[in-house]
Amino acid sequence: MDAHAVYLIGIGAYKVQSALVAALYRKVFLIDSRSRRQYTAGEIMNLMSVDVEEVSQFLLLSTQFWTVPLRIIMTLALLWQYLGPSCLATVAVMVLVSGATSFVAMLSDKYQASFVTPAHARVGAMVPRLCFLQVLKLSAWELPFMEKVKETRTKELSFLKRFALLDSVFGFLWGVAPHVAALASFATFLLVSPSNQLTPSIAFTSFSLFMLLRFPMGILPDVISRFIRFVVSLGRLSKFLNEAELDEHTVGSSPLPGDSVTLKQATFAWSKQDSPVLKDVELNVAKGSLVAVVGSVGSGKSSLLSAILGSLEKISGSVDVQGQLAYVPQQSWIQNATVKGNIIFTNAVDEERYEQVVDACALRPDIEMLPGGENTEIGEKVLFHVGCYAREKVDLERKNGALRSLFNRRLSIGALPSIFPGPLTEASVKILAKFIFQTRILVTHSVTFLPQVDWIVLLDKGVIKEQGTYSDLLAKKGSDFSAFLQKHVKGNSSSASLDSADEDGNENLKNLHVSCFVLHFLKRIYFEQLASIFSVRKDCHQSVLNPVGTLKFSTARARRFTYPTVAVPDSLHGFFIHAGTCCAAFAFSLSQVGWRVYYEYLRRIGWKFLLPSMLAMLICYGSEVGSFVWLSKWSTDQDPSRRNGYLTGFGLFLVSTSIFNFVLWIVFMLGCLRAAASFHEQLLRSVMRSPLSFFDTTPMGRIVISLPSFRHVHRLQSVTRSPVFTHFSETISGVTSIRAFGVGTQFLRTLESKASCVSPQVISLPSFRHVHRLQSVTRSPVFTHFSETISGVTSIRAFGVGTQFLRTLECRVDDNINCCYHSTGLDGCRMVFSNLLALVMTSGAVLLTVAGRDALNPGVVGLVLAYTLQVSDAASYTYKMFALLETSLVAVERVKEYLHLTEEAPWRNAEVQPPAEWPTRGDVTYADYSASYREDLEDVLRHINFTAHDGQKIGLVGRTGAGKSSFALALFRIIEPRNGSIVVDSVDITKIGLHDLRSKMTIIPQDPVLFAGTLRWNLDPFDEHSDESVWRALEQAHLKDFVGRQELGLNHEIVEGGDNLSAGQRQLVCLTRALLRQSRVLVLDEATSSVDLDTDHLVKETIRTEFRDTTIITIAHRLHTIMDCDRILVLSGGEIAEEGSPKELLQREDGLFRAMAKDAGLA
Repeated sequence: MDAHAVYLIGIGAYKVQSALVAALYRKVFLIDSRSRRQYTAGEIMNLMSVDVEEVSQFLLLSTQFWTVPLRIIMTLALLWQYLGPSCLATVAVMVLVSGATSFVAMLSDKYQASFVTPAHARVGAMVPRLCFLQVLKLSAWELPFMEKVKETRTKELSFLKRFALLDSVFGFLWGVAPHVAALASFATFLLVSPSNQLTPSIAFTSFSLFMLLRFPMGILPDVISRFIRFVVSLGRLSKFLNEAELDEHTVGSSPLPGDSVTLKQATFAWSKQDSPVLKDVELNVAKGSLVAVVGSVGSGKSSLLSAILGSLEKISGSVDVQGQLAYVPQQSWIQNATVKGNIIFTNAVDEERYEQVVDACALRPDIEMLPGGENTEIGEKVLFHVGCYAREKVDLERKNGALRSLFNRRLSIGALPSIFPGPLTEASVKILAKFIFQTRILVTHSVTFLPQVDWIVLLDKGVIKEQGTYSDLLAKKGSDFSAFLQKHVKGNSSSASLDSADEDGNENLKNLHVSCFVLHFLKRIYFEQLASIFSVRKDCHQSVLNPVGTLKFSTARARRFTYPTVAVPDSLHGFFIHAGTCCAAFAFSLSQVGWRVYYEYLRRIGWKFLLPSMLAMLICYGSEVGSFVWLSKWSTDQDPSRRNGYLTGFGLFLVSTSIFNFVLWIVFMLGCLRAAASFHEQLLRSVMRSPLSFFDTTPMGRIVISLPSFRHVHRLQSVTRSPVFTHFSETISGVTSIRAFGVGTQFLRTLESKASCVSPQVISLPSFRHVHRLQSVTRSPVFTHFSETISGVTSIRAFGVGTQFLRTLECRVDDNINCCYHSTGLDGCRMVFSNLLALVMTSGAVLLTVAGRDALNPGVVGLVLAYTLQVSDAASYTYKMFALLETSLVAVERVKEYLHLTEEAPWRNAEVQPPAEWPTRGDVTYADYSASYREDLEDVLRHINFTAHDGQKIGLVGRTGAGKSSFALALFRIIEPRNGSIVVDSVDITKIGLHDLRSKMTIIPQDPVLFAGTLRWNLDPFDEHSDESVWRALEQAHLKDFVGRQELGLNHEIVEGGDNLSAGQRQLVCLTRALLRQSRVLVLDEATSSVDLDTDHLVKETIRTEFRDTTIITIAHRLHTIMDCDRILVLSGGEIAEEGSPKELLQREDGLFRAMAKDAGLA
């Protein structure tokens, strides 16, 4: 019955766990924008990984709240039968201990709540930075990032040490309580009346009852500690789940007749407490129309889309939308999935339609370029998993998104870049015409295609200044739209003329290709997950069988068992890696935890903690056994004159046991903290020293789960339970020693030997270990799906597929909970076997004692029986701790794998140091340079020979996959050469340290990345520049006025991802970084392609003036941005196909550059 109760409680606890995960997941979709900004992605992940786990773990022990007090009351009642009123001394001791532990519990609660802040800060600091690790590596910012994590980790450890001390005091008080209670009760019993005699029957029966109090009192600290953590975690979960939600009635479904979108006198804000971001908006979007929304930085363009999506708080007015939405965010949301899976998204596959839109979006060449074709998996992060496509993936994202938008046939809204390198074919246009009937609302910074749209909306400071057709707006004299276009003309001298009086210019605009309006977007098919552990449910999509991480079963070194274990189904054995698979295999072994894992963990605890712990354990063990032997001698000696001596000796034994038990607790817990800190520090360094290919093939959820999981298991589970485990192990050892001492028969030793051979440890531990490993494997997809959803929640909500994504999560949670159920069942089996073992040992002791009653000393008999009665609880708990210890070490085993990752080149090379002022000129030479992203992949750059001289402006162009970004990344040694070299100012960059190289060069990426922290930290993490220099750089980047208006100035807090700044402001921050560095070599990855016209003009003007003597390499996705370069390199297939000035290349009749310029309308 006890085992079945444990099983039922376990099922209930895991049901609550799955319900909480689903509730958190739902809340991510419902929480409003203002509340969402209060939580980083790391903090939300922490709620699921730590707080939900705390709740479920407490529920597993929840029955102890009433069973522990009941056992204590029943034990006291039995003590009354033998000691009479003297047992009230036990009650007095327990009251005193309860008072002391209550005070300790209050302090522990305080520290547990305080601990959450640095813990969440650490995880919150790591998750976004790991997601954008390429930016950190390109800027050589790994060290300040690690210092920031170490700083929060140091605060975390300080709380943990206090918590460990309080937990030790807590455990010591409850551990010493039975001993003090026994001493107090015996003393009271003897001193109350001289006639009272401590006979063997009274002594050992009473002492056995006192020892029965050890289990409830021993487990009570863990129960109370878990209750404290449960309350704190429940409070955090409750706070998040009660955050304000989006109003589902914000967006209606009854627009005016003939319209898809209608806004009437609509005013919106991010929350009711914030100022409006859109004021009195009047907008009618006709069905099937193409609408362009334009404006300057902070004008409210993105806010308008958010309002239509229902993501803003409606203050007044109304907004109505008819039909389903397809949202295209400015920064693409990417998940791990096949290209085809990303395209079809949640739709059933229509092969004919699929093939048509692939051709229509000119995606066929890109798909054929991939190793697995349309079945190639694309990583969740910025790079392709195969590496060789690097930033060229962005082009594929955008084309892929166009296909997604057409395939879904929905109302499309989103941000628009110029994306295609050339026009669509005539056949493609015809196919597109077949599908283009949905309404399209586009936020764009490009004006080159505005003549082709049906309606234009000009926003300024949240107000619609003007709206109408292109010709009508130009016809107005002195219109704001005309001024807006004139500003663009001034900022782009190389683009076509937009003067309304210039007929030729207008004609050029009208002839631009319709391909410009195609959207960029990328998602992964939402049903991808690990196969069901024990069954394949028919209600799940077939793509469930495509795993996020492939499992490899290795049984070569596994132990062979002759008894049944948990069967691993064929659905798991069938996983294997296909060509083009993104994620690295998730290694899975059926063997037991190796001795090297134990050694590694003990080594990190350190001898200065292990030796005192072992010594304290031996003394504690010896004192406890000695107290029993002393009591045995005392009970058979009825000489009243020796009573006080026996009582004093008994007290000394108990005091010694208690003191060294406390020493064992505190020293061992501090040692475990040391091991956790050591693992964390080395793990962080190992991850940060890994090349980008590791992050490209490892889902972020798998990395994130390792860090909190490790901390959680080894700080709270192993640290708090191991001393209790040791305590009950002593009991088992004591039983064996005392029984051998007291009975001394070969039969008993043989019986114990046979019992140990079929002990629960041997029978259930392998299965328990295997199921726990399956829990770890199936837990990773849950984290991966959760983290990916947090990143793309706006898109998921816009597409209206939140229910499908929730269903996917539920499938993955079910897979994990299946393993948890089996773990609970094995726990029940363990209890049954433990009780059977205790029954055999107790029965054997009683039978042997009865058989040899004439030859045995009554005191020894009482001693043996008293200790044997403790076997049931002690054996059950000890074997459980054996299982938990090994399964917890599975986490160490997993972390240990991350400690030996392949490292990139050293950050600093002491043997080869470049000159302090290097580079002074900026000469860059590629000499017969060839490189690949991995040794097993083909070269992405082949025999590149090129030289850029001091101060030259170089443009890189080429089709998707030509090697443009690889060319630039090679300069930062993100990829290493297979042969050849790159020389900068006479220094071979392959010979120097990575930080010596990357810290002296600068790249301004296409998508600006900011991290949570102050603005100053984002600009100067090494604190190398004075405030005056920072302000000067801000002024040059045209950000000084904005920063000056902020209350905290340079200490203005930046939220994760820089979401409290506009896209243009984020790009200007990246420009400020470059200005502070003053590098002689600058790489621009189309740095202005996603910003508005004003920002584009500011960035170009600043680069033109402040970097006039700097060698600049520009990766061009829009040809007009590099038409003023000194030289242009045209790459094709990783080789230089053409080289020369823009004028020279345009004159080549059959040249690639000329063809691309024609496609772009520039030739």
